[in-house]
Amino acid sequence: ADKAAAERKATAEKAAAEQRAAAEKAAADKAVAEQKAAAKKAEDQARAAATEKPAPKTAPAKGPAQEEILSPGDEEESEASTIFAGNVGEVLEKHGEKGLAELAEFKVARPRLLIASEAILEMVFIATPVFLVGRSEKKEKGVHCRLTHDAVSSVHARILFQKRRFYIEDQGSRNGTFLGHELLPPEQPRELASNTHVRFGTVDALWVTDTDATGTPISPQKYEDALEILKGDGAISALVAKTARGDAKEKAIHPGESLLLMGRITVAQWCDAMARAPFLNVIREKQGAQSGSRGLLVLMVVIGLAAAAWYFRRQLGIDL
Repeated sequence: ADKAAAERKATAEKAAAEQRAAAEKAAADKAVAEQKAAAKKAEDQARAAATEKPAPKTAPAKGPAQEEILSPGDEEESEASTIFAGNVGEVLEKHGEKGLAELAEFKVARPRLLIASEAILEMVFIATPVFLVGRSEKKEKGVHCRLTHDAVSSVHARILFQKRRFYIEDQGSRNGTFLGHELLPPEQPRELASNTHVRFGTVDALWVTDTDATGTPISPQKYEDALEILKGDGAISALVAKTARGDAKEKAIHPGESLLLMGRITVAQWCDAMARAPFLNVIREKQGAQSGSRGLLVLMVVIGLAAAAWYFRRQLGIDL
């Protein structure tokens, strides 16, 4: 009788685990489908606009940093800038379907910087393929994102969108540009992945896109796993996590951004949770039908060990 009861319990637990996995997969598939639909809609709108009568050509209004952005010696930057400037019909005419697809991919990614350091708390959306960050107010050294901080140079760094990838490049700043703990050498572009900790001098920021390097929408489950890790660490409560979810949905951002804007966590904490989040998925798959207090205990122990291993590897400078 005990054996039969145990088998029934195991069967029920396995069925519950399969239902949870199916629900998670359905949610992820839905998010991917919505993002693909948005990309297709953007391309369709662009094609429709291309058939309309083009507006009379006028001299484009020059922003404060236009001369620096459109560097005559940089052919790739100039080409990228023309893709993002002016009439969509001209983009289709000059660059064809490839240029149109690149424009759509940029828009679907919704690139942005969340500045979250000391007294500076600001969300800045990127609207140009060459985006300058710095402190300068001067017209000849104008920037798109101005950070009024002593640790930030006049023109500190720039963010580039080239060949469907995002990059960051230090502009010879006095206090350096960092990706995590790594100091970037001047004028050497480094690729940016979503949810990367960027530091301009001592000013922290989170780099965010809605898609990964392949243009695939980032699964909401990754953010859920990061929230679970933050709760397990005691950094946030279940109530704060719930509030962050609601705020993120309302603002069309992810929960980590909400927590940062609420001042509940630091950029380093969020990036650490995102780096550890994949362990949860691996453990979830291996645990399978396990549930209840024993399964949860095993889960938390393994997460702790994985987190410790990740931390020491980072301290030793081992590339992850």
